[in-house]
Amino acid sequence: MKKVTLLISLIVMGFSAICQEAADASGVTWGMVETAVKKSDASLDDVSKNIKSAYWKNKKHYYFRYYEYDLKGLYFGISQENITLAKSVVPKNQKQEGAVTIQSFDRLDIHIKDGKLIKYVRTENYNKENVLSTAVEAYKKAVELDVKGKLKNEVGPILKSIADYLQTDALIAYYSEDYINSLKAFDQIISIYEIDYVKVPDTIVNAFYTDCGTVARTAKNYEKAIEFYQKAANKGVGGAALYGEMYVCYNMLGDSLKAAEILKTGIANNPDDKQVVELTNELINYYLRNGKDIEAREYLEKAMAQKPDLAVYPFSLGYLYAKAFNIEKATEFYEKALLINGNYADAYLNYGVMYVEYGNKIIADASNIKDMKLYDAERVKALAQFKIAIPKIEKYIELTDDIASKINALTDLEKLYYKIEDYTKSKEIKLQREALLKK
Repeated sequence: MKKVTLLISLIVMGFSAICQEAADASGVTWGMVETAVKKSDASLDDVSKNIKSAYWKNKKHYYFRYYEYDLKGLYFGISQENITLAKSVVPKNQKQEGAVTIQSFDRLDIHIKDGKLIKYVRTENYNKENVLSTAVEAYKKAVELDVKGKLKNEVGPILKSIADYLQTDALIAYYSEDYINSLKAFDQIISIYEIDYVKVPDTIVNAFYTDCGTVARTAKNYEKAIEFYQKAANKGVGGAALYGEMYVCYNMLGDSLKAAEILKTGIANNPDDKQVVELTNELINYYLRNGKDIEAREYLEKAMAQKPDLAVYPFSLGYLYAKAFNIEKATEFYEKALLINGNYADAYLNYGVMYVEYGNKIIADASNIKDMKLYDAERVKALAQFKIAIPKIEKYIELTDDIASKINALTDLEKLYYKIEDYTKSKEIKLQREALLKK
């Protein structure tokens, strides 16, 4: 997933600042951090404290410090050399599992592959879940209770630093194929980025919307994927391809109506996007599958205007008009298809079959005629259609490389010659077919 990989550069930038902050607090021990968190938790129900901004300001610092104490300077993809510098202590234990080296520190196992950090795992000595979520909520509560409004400028950058840590969690989970937890982390990042005083540039937020959608889709959370993709689309990000992603998600949810609607929206919103042709193709296929021939024709004509050099569009229009026995229009489009591609085998086949079916329809419609002369006149019309069909089907047989299809076409051709009473030719075709069957 290309864009997710690019986030690594953002993580490195974010952690350079965090490392500098950590150096100022180098005298703080883990025991001190644990004690501060426990005291803060114990005061949570103390109304005299929990209505004050200062309480939440301290709580947020305690929880953030608790989370990042063992992670200072670490990020996804950091080199072995820099891991050693970041930890500043040697690991207690080290073991090898296949291509992965696992270094054990207090409360943390670091997994290294090809000289780079691919994963870290908290050990049993780290006993607090959702620490960053608690820190974020505490920071937000502190801002909410800050009647003077001075905390926003302080809290914004810290929340951005928390988002940087979450990026590492998100990437490690993603590349460990733990897509559900990766999505949880990405979701938290977005919730931070959407806070106005965090002041993350729109370009970064918008890119994250797309990435979050991709992670959600990979996690098979299609509703969440659509939510993120739609946010990106609302910002004008992603173009036609983004609507294609939403189309896939709606299909996975079994909602074909919304899938079709999102394609239409994508086509309307991105008329100059090269990938809009793919959306149009999907929409046409949807209409064809569901028997919506009029709608299919509408979008086929639009597609043909966008890509006049593609024979498949006039070919498909020819097929739809042939279904409605509009022989004149069908002929027009089959001829256009063959003008673009003179060796379009399927166009020759469908073109010929159209006249066969039209001839059969004439005979069927004439079956109730009691006047023999009138009936014979209709039969002559039908035979004329068969004669028009024959050279087109013969051309198909000449062009197609598919033996089974060639045999089927020869069977139809044999019957057509028999119907027009050319028995010699019918027998000749029969021998051709039988020779192919023996191969």
